[in-house]
Amino acid sequence: MPTATWSADCGATWAQPVRLNDLSERANQGASIAIDPRNGVVYIGWRQFDVSTNNTGVDALMTVKYT
Repeated sequence: MPTATWSADCGATWAQPVRLNDLSERANQGASIAIDPRNGVVYIGWRQFDVSTNNTGVDALMTVKYT
């Protein structure tokens, strides 16, 4: 389950993690992270797999913008 957190004191303490995906998205792999140097916005991308037994789920490339 992809989550994100942050630290304002070089890692001495961390904020509570924030969930990045829906609870129904159970098979995720390969997170990649990029930070916009102009404003500090974090972009995270990963691969989501359909693990349903009747192929009703979604195979997808997922992205989120974390501000």
